Amino acid sequence: MALPVRERLLRQVVDSLRMATPGPAVAATEVILHVSDKEQAQLAHWIEQALEAAPLAFSRLIRMIEARQAARAAIAADLARVPDDATLAPLVETLHDLLRQSVALEQTQTRLADEQRSLAHAVEQNEHALRRARAALDQIAATAQRSQLATRTQQVLDQYKRALTQRKVALLEHALVSHFNQLCRKHAFLDRITIDPATLGMTLHRAGHTFTRASLSAGENQLLAIALLWALRELSGRATPVIIDTPLSRLDSQHRQSMLHDFLPRASHQVIVLATDAELDAAALKRLAPVIARVYHMEYDPATGATTHTVETPAVVMPNLTLFEDTVSSRQ
Repeated sequence: MALPVRERLLRQVVDSLRMATPGPAVAATEVILHVSDKEQAQLAHWIEQALEAAPLAFSRLIRMIEARQAARAAIAADLARVPDDATLAPLVETLHDLLRQSVALEQTQTRLADEQRSLAHAVEQNEHALRRARAALDQIAATAQRSQLATRTQQVLDQYKRALTQRKVALLEHALVSHFNQLCRKHAFLDRITIDPATLGMTLHRAGHTFTRASLSAGENQLLAIALLWALRELSGRATPVIIDTPLSRLDSQHRQSMLHDFLPRASHQVIVLATDAELDAAALKRLAPVIARVYHMEYDPATGATTHTVETPAVVMPNLTLFEDTVSSRQ
């Protein structure tokens, strides 16, 4: 390893001194100092140290001193540039203020970080609630849509019901006029009948005038009721049995003939008539014979308090009429 320049120069100086001042030659046999071999070796080591190590140590010490002197000079220069205490006092105070502000800002930052976490949690909760609210709104909207559809459907059904009711009422009005005129044997007795769908009240029309059922006689009212029953069964299209009690008691001979000829044979597939022998005499039974399925003759005996009956079953194809004929005495 090459020696530094300073050490090489020192070596050269030492070598030059040795050559310039050579010591006197000493004979090998001349004794200058009586020492032992160990001491002689120690002396030789010290001489070597003085000639070799000491200059090197001296050189290192010189460099160290120079480095420290340079550092001292730099520190002195830095100290020379440092302002005095009066100049530094405001700066120190400002530094202390900045440190206090830094501590306050750190505390504020910590608080804001906590608030941020709280707000983030609140935002998450609000988003979850918003999703639930949107789902609820979607469900409400779907329910509202279904409700609107149901309302519109109900409105359409109500309109259809009103239209159907009006149509059925119109058919009933026409059939009622037709059957009533047929039973009255007067084809122009009524021009038309109007029925209020809400109240089912009847208004009768004849020759441009209107009147109510109160203007009809008892027999005409009975015929109107029978005509209504006939029209309802006809329009319903259902085979429903018809039971009539004393159908001829309030009718005159002309209207009785209409009942026997027009209504009873056609009223329904099964007609049960409760009548007295005064209403259905032999001539009436003969007239109804083609449609009679069975006749029950009921007779009350006042002496015994018992009622006896006899049954007649005419041999008629597809009869529809069953008669319960009570004797007049049973009504007395």
